Amino acid sequence: MATQGFRILFKHVTAVLVWISLLALCEACVSPPSCQCDMIGPAKRPRGRKVNCSKQPNPFKTLTGITFPPDSVTLDLSFNKLVQLKQRSFIQLSKLKKL
Repeated sequence: MATQGFRILFKHVTAVLVWISLLALCEACVSPPSCQCDMIGPAKRPRGRKVNCSKQPNPFKTLTGITFPPDSVTLDLSFNKLVQLKQRSFIQLSKLKKL
């Protein structure tokens, strides 16, 4: 009887862990959420993210308060209305290759 209870508990815990993992994968890659992110490279060994923030309904005027994933390799900010970029705006993006 205890084994059956353990199996049921194990199934519930596993289901919750899978749900949390899926939620983390679906989470927006940029804060506030408005950009599209795609992993670059094979699924087993991704090289980083391609972040596309172009053609948004509410174009960025500034990057203040915007957080990009630290593993961003490509960042597309075209068609935004950026007025200025501050020095070191992308310092946290050490893998960035294309802006």
